Amino acid sequence: RHIASWVAACLGVPHVWASILGFDAQLTVFWADHGPIYEDLFPTPPPAGSVPSCSQAGVLGPVVGVVGSTMAMEALKLITGVGRPLIGKLGYYSSMDGTWEYIPVVGDPAVAERVRVREVPGGSGSGATEMLDVPRVSSLVPGAVLVDVREPSEFTAYSIPGAVNIPLSSIREGAVPDAVAAGQDVLVYCAAGIRSAQAIAILQAAGHGGMSSLDGGIEGWLDS
Repeated sequence: RHIASWVAACLGVPHVWASILGFDAQLTVFWADHGPIYEDLFPTPPPAGSVPSCSQAGVLGPVVGVVGSTMAMEALKLITGVGRPLIGKLGYYSSMDGTWEYIPVVGDPAVAERVRVREVPGGSGSGATEMLDVPRVSSLVPGAVLVDVREPSEFTAYSIPGAVNIPLSSIREGAVPDAVAAGQDVLVYCAAGIRSAQAIAILQAAGHGGMSSLDGGIEGWLDS
């Protein structure tokens, strides 16, 4: 589950998730940069043996049908853009009562950033920072226009002076920073250097150049 969350966060795609045990189930849609992710609820895997397995606690077959159909509906909503996906809410299904309850879930963008920069959970190899081949610098570049691709709430909390805020989510939808469109030298940053690399890759694919990613992001800049 943590590996699936890591991949979804790195690729920026929705993660339709559910869990069933006994007569009950939970379901939600995780999506980095749009809402919470799996690690907002479950930061680390539980100790081995602390949670009963399906073979120990059992799974009621009809519950699988109910939850599987609901997951398929969430996927269809995401694909077609109709309705409101279950982002930011955890659905809890009780088959004994035949009821759904919905619990608000708030995501922390810093959690998604930490998930993106770590190595494959439970394995070895390069972290997400190595996945995109984009120009990187370790410090601010004199004369470069600063573009912050974090979400507006993060930008409002703190930012590098003089930066403009164009969230990665907007760039994914086709937004192009004015400085990039004008061909100026642009230094793109986020919290730790992951979203900035993704933003540059998207803009490069659209034919734009002259951009570098601030390695370590604003957190690294603050530390230095």
